[in-house]
Amino acid sequence: MVHSTGGTMRLRISGRFLAALTGVLCVASLAGCGSISKLTGGSQDSAPSSSRSGDDSFTKTFLSGGGTTGPDVDPSIFASQVACPPIEVRADTYLLAVYERGKEDDPQALKYQGSIRKYARECDRLPNGELAIKVGVSGRVVAGPVPTKGPVVLPVRIAVTGADNKVLVSQLVLIEVGLAESDGSVGWARVVDDIRVPAEGASRVYVGFDNKSSKR
Repeated sequence: MVHSTGGTMRLRISGRFLAALTGVLCVASLAGCGSISKLTGGSQDSAPSSSRSGDDSFTKTFLSGGGTTGPDVDPSIFASQVACPPIEVRADTYLLAVYERGKEDDPQALKYQGSIRKYARECDRLPNGELAIKVGVSGRVVAGPVPTKGPVVLPVRIAVTGADNKVLVSQLVLIEVGLAESDGSVGWARVVDDIRVPAEGASRVYVGFDNKSSKR
């Protein structure tokens, strides 16, 4: 109710109106708090007990490494790998050209030509500490203008060097390839798995044709 006295306005609020206004403000305040709680996710104190128990269960499972019924982790997966020296083919040994005797470098006297196309190596540590190296090499043989009867022999040398390019192992592998006149081209491959070198010091593996052995 509003009263005017001497030009001054006074506002008189009854007790019943004040109580009603207070109730409205409280309801609005609670509604606002509920909305903020939904947006922020609430605090741990305001979260339901079922939600808290679920979080605790997940935390315990996570910290303990998961459930007890899961598969075991194989420790060998995380075992350190055996260091293996890099492998390469020297620039002047990836091709092998065989000519008729006395007619070297004459294209019309070429009997066949071999090439190395792929190569790889794999290492393993032996019980005595030595390094076992398995080497795989493959390529092709192409027939030349001069007919070649019977199989041809490719002399492939595998060498392992150490510090200061010192040769630790050098092994000549003779690979027989059947090349008939009608074939024209044939692939070949060989895996050598009996190379042994000292445990430390192997720095590089070389593969290539031994051109000296091909002169026959």
